[in-house]
Parts: sequence; C-alpha cells; structure tokens
Amino acid sequence: MKKVLFVMMALVTSVTITACNESSTLRNTETTSNQVTDDKQVDDSSNENTEGKSEDSSESDKLEVDLKKKNSVEDIIEYTIKTIETTSKLEPSNVSSFYTYYEPDDGNTLLHIEMDVKNLSDKDIDIDDVMKVTFTIDGNKYSAQPVLEEEDDFAYTTSIKQLMTGRIHFFTNIPTDLATDEINLNIKINDKSYETTFDLEEVKPEKNYVKKGDKLSKKDLSEVTIKSIKFTDKVEPSNPSSYYTYYEVKDTSNTYLALKINVKNLKGDSLDADKVMNAKLIYNDKYTYDCFSTIEKDGTFTYTNITSIDPLKKSVIYYLFEVPKEVKDGDVELQINYAGDKYFVKVK
Repeated sequence: MKKVLFVMMALVTSVTITACNESSTLRNTETTSNQVTDDKQVDDSSNENTEGKSEDSSESDKLEVDLKKKNSVEDIIEYTIKTIETTSKLEPSNVSSFYTYYEPDDGNTLLHIEMDVKNLSDKDIDIDDVMKVTFTIDGNKYSAQPVLEEEDDFAYTTSIKQLMTGRIHFFTNIPTDLATDEINLNIKINDKSYETTFDLEEVKPEKNYVKKGDKLSKKDLSEVTIKSIKFTDKVEPSNPSSYYTYYEVKDTSNTYLALKINVKNLKGDSLDADKVMNAKLIYNDKYTYDCFSTIEKDGTFTYTNITSIDPLKKSVIYYLFEVPKEVKDGDVELQINYAGDKYFVKVK
C-alpha cells in the first residue's frame, strides 16, 4: 500500500481583488499537492499471519470481540470499535494543510477498522507491540497495520500514555472483489485472542445526518453552526470591504459547492482555523471531491492555514468544492469530520 504526504501550498481557484469602481485581477496561485510516496511497499507475504501461537491456539482460548460495545482486557487496554469499512483513501478525521494519508495498491481496496483505545496499564504502551489485528477472508489472512491519529495527522508512533485514549486505525490491502465476503476478525492482545465474524453490510455504520441551521459542539473546543450550502460560480464575503477577495471558477464547465459555517472558539487559547473541521463531497455514492477552506476577516477572505480564532470569538469559514456542473443534478451529500466524529449533510 502507499503512504502519501499531502502538502496544501495555497488555495485553488481564481482570486480577484475588487475596489469601488475599479478592479484588478491577481494571478491565481493554484493548490498543488506534492506527493511523496514511500517506496517501501507492503510485501504480500506480510498479509500472512505468521504467529505460530495463534495457529496452535484452541477454539476455547479465543474470546469474542464485541463490535458494538466496549471491550476490556484487564490492566492492559480497553477498546471500542467505531467503524469497519473499505476505503480507497484513509485520511485523519481532521486534516490541515499538511497531512499523511494511505492508499491501496492497484486492484485493491483498504479494509479499515477504527477504534478508540485506552491504556489501562501503569506505563506507556505501544499498540504495535501489544495488539495485533488479522482479517481472514476466503481462507486468506491479512495482517493489519496500525496508525495513531493525532489532532490533524497520523502520528509516527502508536504509543499511548497511561490512562490516555487514542484513536487507532488498523488497515490492510485486500483484493477489491473480496470486499463483500464474510470476514473473520482476530484481535490478539498479548497472549489472548479475540474473534468475531461479520459481513461489511451488516456492520455498516448508521449515518448521522445534520442540516442547515444545526449546531455541532465539543466542550472546551468549538461550536460550529451550518449556515448555508449552495452551488455557485462565485463566492464573496458576507460583508465585503472596499477592497476584498472573492473566488470564481475559471473552468466554465465547473461550479462550486460552498459550505458556509459559523465557528465559535470554546478553547482557553487560540484555535487554528484550518483545524476546525474538514469535509468531502460524495456524488452518486461513488465519486468523492476534496475541498479547500477560506475564512472571512475584515471584510475579505484570507487563508485558514495562517489564521487563528481567539477564545470565545466567532468567525465565518467557507469550504469550497470545485466540481463538474453535472454534479448539481445528481445525488450529493457532504461528509463532515468534526471532533473525531462523522456527520453527513444531504445536499439533494
């Protein structure tokens, strides 16, 4: 599988500065993604379970994994499974201008299990050392790689401090045509094995839908209100000043879907504007589009990655998706990742 580094250099689209009775168009600096691909591919043999002990374990030694409730191993860890799914791109829940994501090899998809893991021991633990996850499909075993999610990226270690909880993602390459088969999940924690069998359709999480006017809130973090969602070819600030920036698509066959939110900082210190939340557009349950964000400040737009929001202050942020105009006539919904949870907005 491929580990990719994504760097957001600037904002996409056409940026124009407007003054009363005169305007001058600035040359647009387009968003570029510099992708650095790790040459170390996961060898197919790594998908084989080579742990001899688990092969020799009797059925009576294997305990059950609860997919819906908290699972606990005394004095070691406590974990709750949040999501099991296949995906073509594994990203952190909240992303900023610089982050890592993972993609499957050609012809494959990523089988992904996301869980909250609490360290119950009296010392720091490395999840990669104490917890092994293996999927078995049609007699073939696939060992999953763990990654720990940080505030807006994946960490370089999987270490969790004592009595702290971390969001862990286990994922592995599987052939795309196996994604609908019955899957056996084995979680080995130290010398104990826990198992369950599931079908992806059966464990598909129920979507949490929100709509215009709804508020999302996280104590001591932020409060987000969805103000508007609309297709438009041009996006301007709510209250433009004498000189202001606006965004306009350059390709006439495209348009924007603009998601506008109000955000209030509930933290005791400043809140980075590009870390409030992130979103993606899903068209006809098949095509996905990423967005870029911009924030209103002093009657114009500026970059979220260089702007912070002071404690108890409010700001207006836009998330802009540039999509083909035909998307307006299809089935469109937004996935919002906020404070570690996923929310969905039905656009049409």
